[in-house]
Amino acid sequence: MRRGKPENQTKIARERMEILIKEAAKRAGEPVLARRYITLLRKIGMRYNVKVPVEIRRQFCKACSSYITGARVRVKSKTITITCGNCNKITRIPVG
Repeated sequence: MRRGKPENQTKIARERMEILIKEAAKRAGEPVLARRYITLLRKIGMRYNVKVPVEIRRQFCKACSSYITGARVRVKSKTITITCGNCNKITRIPVG
């Protein structure tokens, strides 16, 4: 018995996610449109039960769904701390 969506649908979902993050990057100067693209990206991931890849996930804020452009990045010995420019949400990424 198969679980989840067919493989061809999940492949198409991943491709659409990549297209949407590229469009959000192009429209970083228009925050409303970039936020809409990221919201669509997240909905596609939830609908087809596909995890958002790490390289895409780190390009937007999970709290406010905005493309990270004006973020503050701090590097410490064991963590990278990214603070969103819009909502001031702190994301910590372990290193090593």
